[in-house]
Amino acid sequence: MNKNTVLDKLNNLIFGLIVLVTFLTPIFFLPITYEYFEFNKLYFFVAATVAMAVLWCAKMIVEKKVYFTKSPVDFALLLVLVSFILSAVTSLDKTSSLFGSYGRWFPSLFGFVALYFYYYAVSTNVDSARKIRVVLWGISVGTAVPALLSLVNYYGLTIPFLHLFNQRGFLLAGSSTSLATSLLVGLIVSASLTINMKSPVKKSVTLAISILDFVALAVFGGVAFTAGATLLAGLMVLKSPSESVAKSKMYLFPAVGALVTFIALFFIVPQTRFVLQRAYPKEVLPSVQESWIVSSTTLRDFPIFGSGVGTFHLNYPRYKTLSQNYTPTWNVNFDKPANEVFNTISTLGIFGLLAYLALISTLIRLAFKSIKVNDAYKGLSVVLSAGLIASLTALLLGYTSFQLAFLMFTLMGLLTAESALNTNKSWAKLWTLSLESRTDSEGVSIIESPILAKKELLQYIISIPILALAGFGIYQAYLQYAPEYYMRKAITSASKQDVSKSYDYQVKAISINAQRSEYHRIYADTNLALAQSLSSKQDLSDQEKTTAQNLLAQALRNIKFASETLNPLDSANWVARAQIYKFLIPAAKDADQFAIQAYNTAIQLDPTNPVLRVELGGIYFAKEDYLSAGNLFKQAVNLKSDYANARYNLAYSLFKLKAYTDAKAEFEVAQSLVEKDSPDYKQVALDLEAVNKLIAETADAEAKAKPSVEALEKAGTTAPKAPVVQEPLTKPGTPVTP
Repeated sequence: MNKNTVLDKLNNLIFGLIVLVTFLTPIFFLPITYEYFEFNKLYFFVAATVAMAVLWCAKMIVEKKVYFTKSPVDFALLLVLVSFILSAVTSLDKTSSLFGSYGRWFPSLFGFVALYFYYYAVSTNVDSARKIRVVLWGISVGTAVPALLSLVNYYGLTIPFLHLFNQRGFLLAGSSTSLATSLLVGLIVSASLTINMKSPVKKSVTLAISILDFVALAVFGGVAFTAGATLLAGLMVLKSPSESVAKSKMYLFPAVGALVTFIALFFIVPQTRFVLQRAYPKEVLPSVQESWIVSSTTLRDFPIFGSGVGTFHLNYPRYKTLSQNYTPTWNVNFDKPANEVFNTISTLGIFGLLAYLALISTLIRLAFKSIKVNDAYKGLSVVLSAGLIASLTALLLGYTSFQLAFLMFTLMGLLTAESALNTNKSWAKLWTLSLESRTDSEGVSIIESPILAKKELLQYIISIPILALAGFGIYQAYLQYAPEYYMRKAITSASKQDVSKSYDYQVKAISINAQRSEYHRIYADTNLALAQSLSSKQDLSDQEKTTAQNLLAQALRNIKFASETLNPLDSANWVARAQIYKFLIPAAKDADQFAIQAYNTAIQLDPTNPVLRVELGGIYFAKEDYLSAGNLFKQAVNLKSDYANARYNLAYSLFKLKAYTDAKAEFEVAQSLVEKDSPDYKQVALDLEAVNKLIAETADAEAKAKPSVEALEKAGTTAPKAPVVQEPLTKPGTPVTP
């Protein structure tokens, strides 16, 4: 086999991988890991990128030269990479910064490094306009499939034999926000192809895809995404070649008609708004105002490099405002802000923000510079530039999912590749590095040596570290992927009541990757649950007692490792630790003090959370320290005055303090906050009946015998104007499940 044949095969393999990953990434998922969607998209992409690296190295060795496409994007992209590295080094949670926060796997340093290499693989190896168009078709079709399936799911239609797809809320993107951001890019790419292609058949196909994307975008993205798509589409038409627009009028008119019709149906005409399924489960994000407050406060404390890539889940509970307790999502600890700007400010700091601004300004400048060149490539430049600007716009409308980042880097690479191909554009060139003495206009000679001239070595020198990095990437991918597989197996086994297998799978997950605090917390909870189940049996044998003690000891070891070593700033770890100590209170004399300490730490990390104070107050109540318990319940009421369970627990503390009148007031408020005729409402009615009886019996003596409750303040009795969804009422000391 001659050299050219080998090169052709290597080129085809690299290009085939690029097309494959472009088409499959928006679609790809596997139900074999804890999280089906983004996690599997990321590691599918990593595997494909490693394969590209190996093939590219083989290609360089065969050609005996090292080459890559150089452009103004290089420096700005390198700055962003450096900001990721520095932010990860100084991170509050290094595991989340390196490999993504649990359940939200991007952004992460690992993912960004893979995208960084992928950009150069695309910009260097996509070496013709035909190949660029094929990749663009991959983007168009790849984003259309999730759009179609999401609408099928949205309107409750069923797909035969695909039961997983028929589950309500099942979206290939993983969430409605991720779907909307990728649809925005897919829509603009498809609409641009409709304008700038010649084939009527292809125009018809991309027009149909554009309309499909627009409908799905309006449904899942709402007004903001719909308005953004409309503005971007209009800008794209204005910047497209006039002859292309003129030839596409027969396609533009139905597209505009469909656009106006759907906007009217979805958002304007009251009688037709029912087409939007308001009850369909969608992702909820914090408001722009709340996101700004959390991000700016984090920036105050971590100004240079932020709190660390992927650590917004730690920042939100620490810095959220008190007003958040009066929203429907008061008991949700968000792990993403309203958009990527706030995420960058919070997690990457000033350096990361400046790096991103440098990259974005460079991309926008090159995009507009590219479409100003009037030549045969202008239509292609418009498609690439419009798609890239759409991906940047998506950063303002939502957060960066891996799917959005992948589309953005693909379009960046394609725009650079097109600029390198076009002789009328001088800002991107294919650079060849060589140790040989000969050079040409596109080559750079490094060393002139008669010995090295006989045998080129640079391709080996460059390939070895690339292959080593690829091997390290595969190893790290295994360390991240295998535990997720076992955690899914553990969940499946638990759902089948096979506790033993679930336990063993969790052990396997931790044995492979012991750096995830979530694994240790879940494992500790499992040990605690098993110990509770065993302890509830009557007449335990000595062996069973020993087993229960071993389970509790294991739970303590794991949760202490998670809360003290792996992630001491995650309040969830301290809550889990407190609950284990709380279970030990009847058996260990100092367990209550350890539980109190753990709850106090959790409160420091989540200071506006009223549930934690109710839980802590329950421990004091069990110790018959009713005044301390009442103080904590009152703090919970001050944090959230419409929190029925806090009112109910405060009423019980006042009752124990024999402040019957104040207890009655709190019981009445608690009753007004729960649904009428519910079991909770009836229970409070019984409590009120009992307290009224005591008030009547001790009307004269109460004023003399009543202890001081000045520390508790006067309890308010004004019910909120609107009903609030409440958790079931629990008596003091009972675990709260919001």
